[in-house]
Amino acid sequence: MDIDCVLFGCVFICLFGFAAFAAEEGAVPIAYYDMTELTRVELDDPVQARRAWDTAHLVASVQGIVNRAEPRLFVRFMEHPDDFWFDYCTGESGWLEGRPVEKIPSLEALLQRFADDLDGVVVYDDRVPATSNLASTIAGIENRVCLRYDPSEKSVYAAVMAMDLPFVGNVKRLMNTDGSPMFTGEGIIPNTDIPSTGSAKCDAYLWAKHHYLDTGKCSNHYMAYYIDAYWLKAPTVSGFTNATLTNHDFFVANKAFFFDLHVWEEEAPVDDPGQKPGTDVATLHKLLQSMYRHAEGSIIHIGGFTPWAWKYTNHGNAGSTHGGVDTEWKYAQIISAYNGIMDADALGLSGMANASFYQHFPLKKRYPQNRKPTEASLRERGLLLQNGSPAPKAYVCFYMGDYDAAAWLNFHVPKWWRDSAHGATLCTWAFNPNLDRRAPHAMHYVRTHQSRNDWFMYGDSGAGYLNPGMLLEEHRRGVSGLPSGVDAWVAHNRPYAERYDLSITGFIIDGHSPGMGEKGMDAYLEFSADGSVGQKIPPQGVHRDVMPYVRMKLDLDGAPPDAGATIASLAGVNAPKFLFIRTILKSPSWHREVMDTAVAENPNVAFVDPYTFFLLVKAHETRESQRTAAQPGVPEVEFIAGKSIRGLAPMRVADGPYAITGQGDEAVLRQAKPEGVQYVYFEIADNFVAPFQSKEGKTAVVTVTVKDNASGELGIHYDAHTGSAYRDGPRHTLPGSGDWIELSFELPDAAFAHSQNGGADFRLVNFGNELVIRSVRVTAP
Repeated sequence: MDIDCVLFGCVFICLFGFAAFAAEEGAVPIAYYDMTELTRVELDDPVQARRAWDTAHLVASVQGIVNRAEPRLFVRFMEHPDDFWFDYCTGESGWLEGRPVEKIPSLEALLQRFADDLDGVVVYDDRVPATSNLASTIAGIENRVCLRYDPSEKSVYAAVMAMDLPFVGNVKRLMNTDGSPMFTGEGIIPNTDIPSTGSAKCDAYLWAKHHYLDTGKCSNHYMAYYIDAYWLKAPTVSGFTNATLTNHDFFVANKAFFFDLHVWEEEAPVDDPGQKPGTDVATLHKLLQSMYRHAEGSIIHIGGFTPWAWKYTNHGNAGSTHGGVDTEWKYAQIISAYNGIMDADALGLSGMANASFYQHFPLKKRYPQNRKPTEASLRERGLLLQNGSPAPKAYVCFYMGDYDAAAWLNFHVPKWWRDSAHGATLCTWAFNPNLDRRAPHAMHYVRTHQSRNDWFMYGDSGAGYLNPGMLLEEHRRGVSGLPSGVDAWVAHNRPYAERYDLSITGFIIDGHSPGMGEKGMDAYLEFSADGSVGQKIPPQGVHRDVMPYVRMKLDLDGAPPDAGATIASLAGVNAPKFLFIRTILKSPSWHREVMDTAVAENPNVAFVDPYTFFLLVKAHETRESQRTAAQPGVPEVEFIAGKSIRGLAPMRVADGPYAITGQGDEAVLRQAKPEGVQYVYFEIADNFVAPFQSKEGKTAVVTVTVKDNASGELGIHYDAHTGSAYRDGPRHTLPGSGDWIELSFELPDAAFAHSQNGGADFRLVNFGNELVIRSVRVTAP
């Protein structure tokens, strides 16, 4: 990248801006600045990496300031999706149609163009990386542009400080006048009476808390969790869009408090290894406590996500013993205890530009869904029998996620709505509706371009990703100690239910938190009465005789033929069956191929929208006692590979792959030799398991005919009344005789409540062999 060209290109007003759009007389031009060049810099060159970081941070702070009241500056950062959305906003949508466009040719021209809107510069010190986030906080409150201190000849800092612009002379430095660090982790935190934490990083955040958050100068709605200048130590970990500096603009515009802190108490973070373990976490709690008071107990919108590729996880050199999801869930648990929700801009699609521009997009008062099904319409479709029971099928509804991040929504909507299968394929979108704060244009687009096959529900946990269990006062003890946040959560969700015609929550995530229990279910009844899917709720039922619910069945990934075969196997032996299945960032075409494969392998599979799904669940649960009583019991069920499924069927899930190979009497169920332990899951028919579910102390016997190809062991885990859904059963030694042998497993106190992965009742445990099975039989002696 030629930095001289970027910084000092001649200033001009591009005639294209006025010719391309029919400008209304007196209309204020939209300034258009192209910095896509930053996405192509060589990040392994420290000079280029620093220039990219400094430029993006500076531009984001300018954009946030000047777009606060109206959309004045658009930044082209990623060709996709920025070009699509700029064309939409200035064209088809009608929002900015006719506004002239003024192309800004250089960074110097950009600063000159908006010099009157800027009140100063805030200079930060990357020796204490956290000061970059302090700079973003200050930028929004004091209208200062962000600059990293770097006096080298061709640095962005040197270039800006040499400009003859009024605001450049008003400098706030987050370092001492002699050039030494302002924050040292010793003594008293500067300009406060607060003793140092022993960490320069945490001292910096507590300084900002004291001067900006505690004093009410920051937003009482927004916080921002984005990686600080530690990024400069490892810029090649991911592409520059994932540095997330362009995401700052919205939060600068809204005067948010920025932070970047570890969430695990027992270890020091990789970016501050000398701190006492737990100092980061203690600082995070103090920030959230102050924000909770400032927000007066309302829901707090926190943009960003744990920077897992650089910090706080066991990924690469990120320095933790904890996995990425583990760290995500810990963070969710903490912020939920303070009424915080995530707008989860996560790798590798974490970058988003122009949210401060889009925030002004005019939304409609209401976006109705397609006409929702009724019991009468389900009878016409043959899905509901005349006696009120669902037709005996395996009903599948996809949770098409994970759209709990404005960055992910902004990026994918143009792709999926232009996918060849969109419109002709049933699509059940799980969009968190609170994303309309940063991506209202995308929410408007999908709802005004919905086909008859597009259906919408709340995404992760509702109008924002949190752990609802941590809203309960009894679960907050020892974390935040705050009163219940349930009422605040209901009040937060109700307006979204009304605007977007939502009454189903697709996935309630509890993560590391306790389940939400009856109080939480009562809360969801207030805005999700047509159905809820959970992680730590009972498997299936109807809450208060109103709200049907199920547990999420599994996450589905992989090539469409394999994913389709997995669904076909999950249909199992019981019908009707209800499978809510999560997919992540999959296209309509992918879903179409999966559906076609599943139905071809098992015609009893029926894919339905979420409203149909939960009407059928409710009908089924209402008549369950009659249905169960009418079934005759059977003393034995059996699976013979390739030949017979008599009340017993294998189920393919992520940790239980298999294939049926051969034909007729020669067919076998085969599992390739795994590196570690793998499983083969089985579901048992309800007319066999009903006595086990209703009465403790009954024993079942599982008999497996297996090829004894090599020495090893074969075990079993089963769904029991005592222990868990994965109670250890007997383990048999395989001598390696090469013969077919029968192994029997006695299972005392079996429950068979369909509680294992995929709704299975037991799983065979393969301790590292190729597993070849001819038949499996379950009896009740």
